[in-house]
Amino acid sequence: MNNRLLFYCAVTAVLAVAVPIYLTKAFLVILLLLLYILLKKMPIKQVLILLFIFALFCTRSYYSDRANISQLTGEESQIQFSFSAYPEINGNRMSGLAKLNDKENIWFTYRINNEREANELKNTVLTGKTFRVSGKLEKPIHETVENGFDFLSYLRFHKAHWIIRIDTLEEIPKKGGNLFVKLAQMREGEIKRIDQLYSETSGSFTKALIFGEQSGITEEMYNQFKKLGIIHILALSGMQVALVSAILFYIFLRIGMTRRQTYAVLACILPLYAIIT
Repeated sequence: MNNRLLFYCAVTAVLAVAVPIYLTKAFLVILLLLLYILLKKMPIKQVLILLFIFALFCTRSYYSDRANISQLTGEESQIQFSFSAYPEINGNRMSGLAKLNDKENIWFTYRINNEREANELKNTVLTGKTFRVSGKLEKPIHETVENGFDFLSYLRFHKAHWIIRIDTLEEIPKKGGNLFVKLAQMREGEIKRIDQLYSETSGSFTKALIFGEQSGITEEMYNQFKKLGIIHILALSGMQVALVSAILFYIFLRIGMTRRQTYAVLACILPLYAIIT
């Protein structure tokens, strides 16, 4: 199988996954045109391979999308959820996605009662914690502005079908957690430590460069970097990974490890760093 065919296979798989979710008349016309071009330019054997891949991925995507339904009825006034990532706290509001179970998430909003509670939430690692909450469930709505942000589609893509406006929030003590939860907790803890040690501007840049966390970057800062043509600095890229690798490589060699051992350790560390970021 040559490289060109592999490329066509990858593109076909991506299109097949998107078809059940984003199928429109324009999308269908594009697919038919692509099929016509392939039939004209490629051997029939390769076309059949691509059609098989398309059918396989399209079927998998279709049934996965069909299974993306809510287990809630909307009548519930009390539920339990856990944070798979730390929520956003803006003033006296906390909001974000929370995990109901392995198949469903939920978007929540919570009005923080006082400054003491706000400081406690900001300084506590919330990732992996489970809460019992009471409040009102609401259905998200489509965008009201044409070509605007479609919050309903965003939530559906993240397997969330309801919004809960929390009245009361009670933590349920829970121990354990898998490797991904532990790494997410470490990420949140370090981000909050950066917030405590650095000023708002310096902390925002530090979080973006180390962890890829850009929530602290204001629109004004973003536009300034964009005008200067250095917006890529705020995004984690191969350059940052290469820099981290070089620093660790030098440290491991200095403490007496061989090159072979260093390569093996880096091969284990870098995937974990990718998960953290």
